[in-house]
Amino acid sequence: MSASTHVVVLGAMGVGKTTTGEALAAELEWRYVDSDVDLERLTGVSGADFAAEHGVPALHELEAAVLLGALSSGERSVISAAASTVENRLVRELLPLRAVVVRLVLSPSATLERQAQGAHRRPMSEEELVRLAERREPFFSMLEDVRLDAGSSTDELVTAIVEHLGM
Repeated sequence: MSASTHVVVLGAMGVGKTTTGEALAAELEWRYVDSDVDLERLTGVSGADFAAEHGVPALHELEAAVLLGALSSGERSVISAAASTVENRLVRELLPLRAVVVRLVLSPSATLERQAQGAHRRPMSEEELVRLAERREPFFSMLEDVRLDAGSSTDELVTAIVEHLGM
């Protein structure tokens, strides 16, 4: 891995990107970047509030810009990124050049349970979650270097990622 390589953790909202990303960054002793935190720092509001005021498409554009900004850093980092970013053409072009992509997957019902636990998340129905998953699946499949079951423990996920990285 070159000094400019990042690990980007992707998956649907609520699958555990933050928990896994934080633990992985601690294990690797790399900087941790949470796109939700960066988005809130930039706008002063949560992603859910931003979407309510400006619309979901504007939120998705901003999420892609936040990820691209994080990828521009030369410092090795683990980045938890919004699932919507895979729909952005520029993200799809640059992500493979700058990062190892870890995708976390979970059943729709388990994902919805987890989504309900965070006030920063915008509400989503199971129908919307399934529709988004179907639309994004080709992009995730194209970008992912490793796909992991988010139902596994955080320790198991970190171990699998570290092994994949060969570290």
